[in-house]
Amino acid sequence: MSGEPLGGYQGAPRRLGGTVHRGPIPDFSVLVLKELRRRGWRKAPVVIASNADSCVLSYIDGMAATTRMLRNEAVQLECLTEVTRIVREFHDLLAGADLAGDREVVCHNDLQPPNTIYRRTSGRLLPVALIDWDQAAPGDRLDDLAQLCWRFTGLGRSASCETVRERIAVILRTYGWRAGTQPVTKAMLRCQQKARDQIQVGAGDGDDMFQRLRDAGALESIQRDRDWTKAYLVD
Repeated sequence: MSGEPLGGYQGAPRRLGGTVHRGPIPDFSVLVLKELRRRGWRKAPVVIASNADSCVLSYIDGMAATTRMLRNEAVQLECLTEVTRIVREFHDLLAGADLAGDREVVCHNDLQPPNTIYRRTSGRLLPVALIDWDQAAPGDRLDDLAQLCWRFTGLGRSASCETVRERIAVILRTYGWRAGTQPVTKAMLRCQQKARDQIQVGAGDGDDMFQRLRDAGALESIQRDRDWTKAYLVD
């Protein structure tokens, strides 16, 4: 396939002008993206064509936070506030929709800075859209909140517990979450374990994406995050 490689582990995406050509995405994800577009939401790609072999999406101008520098900027409070508002927006749009089934909302399920498109405005990095909706599924608001609090707060071995707690508080306050912090931190542990299990099982089954994640050290990285979360965030 020609075009500019965009990186990432899913679908080998390449940019061709104003479009992104990549491997197939699940039928449910196609329905979610089409429903968001039908409801006028402009912060996710548009599905232009999709079949069993490939998918063509609209290209969203900006940059994913794939470098250490951009990831460090993505966890700053202004960025956190805006990405949380974006998540709350699509949750509210799809709450009660047929796609949510008997669950609260449709969840993205893979929220992290590399799956977020950012632009610079007056020198400030701000999120404008969410990409990589392959894992979208019916779920609860707490599922995506746990992803935000894990992936967007910079937690880990060199992190300040006080700083991470402040960032979590900003996410929960911006989202409007009023059920306390402990349900969220416990959900973070479940989310981390689920991600680890998914990679381990997928790699064992021969899935190329999961094998590359495993070989890149994702299992060990997630386990370190999980150990840190248990040690510093769970009372």
